[in-house]
Amino acid sequence: GLAYRQCQVVAAVIGNQTLQPVQFHFPKDKAPQGGILMETHNDKQPVKKGATTQRRYTVRLLDIFQRFQVPSIIDYLSLDVEGAEEFIMSSFPFDQYQIRTMTVERPTDALKERLTQHGYIPLKTIKANVETLWIHTSFQDELDMDALLIDSANYKYRENTDQERIAPETTISSS
Repeated sequence: GLAYRQCQVVAAVIGNQTLQPVQFHFPKDKAPQGGILMETHNDKQPVKKGATTQRRYTVRLLDIFQRFQVPSIIDYLSLDVEGAEEFIMSSFPFDQYQIRTMTVERPTDALKERLTQHGYIPLKTIKANVETLWIHTSFQDELDMDALLIDSANYKYRENTDQERIAPETTISSS
């Protein structure tokens, strides 16, 4: 499903250290819903019959950002890692990178506090208390706050189960 994207795709298990061994859950039929198995996760389901668990090794976001020369100001980050949000962000280099806008799935109180300490404010809860929208205070004046009036609590995500192209086709016109 990522083949149409014009970006670098990194196949890695993100963590708060590089080369930290973790148990990774691979569901039998819903691969994107797998993730790191940890006692501290707030939304992990028990491993279901037919699923597999394998040892994997993590890499920090900092290592990936440095490897791919990510700019120090990032427009948007989606943090949806099936319960490992706090685990991953506990070592995030907030002193080196600033994210203008981010969505965070089920942030723990500890993660909310960490984000707040680094200048982020929650703007909106999206999709019935599942995702939260955050911005960095330094970019607050640049945003069109009317966009927050959208009824995102009742938004229905469309599953791309057939792995069809869901991005809009781009056309280049010569005029």
